[in-house]
Amino acid sequence: MKTEKDFPRGFESWLETHTEISMIIGSKLEANCLTDKMLVIQASFGHCGFWDLAIKLTDKFEEKYKGIKFGEDVDEKGSDFDFFDRIIKFLDEEL
Repeated sequence: MKTEKDFPRGFESWLETHTEISMIIGSKLEANCLTDKMLVIQASFGHCGFWDLAIKLTDKFEEKYKGIKFGEDVDEKGSDFDFFDRIIKFLDEEL
């Protein structure tokens, strides 16, 4: 079971991120638009592999954006940290 220290941005943020990541992975599965990485996971671990993948990606995203206030903070290029844009970009890189 996760403990407080496992949620660098808080549990509610982790849950929101996990929900969005799971939905995007699920939509790729439904549309049969699997990346090479997803095909390997499916072949090696079946459907349960995507559950683990979603948790690992959520943890990685939350750690990467620890301390960032989405919609308020800006990056070094002056772009705001839009939550949904950042998740999509993150998953494009990770999947």
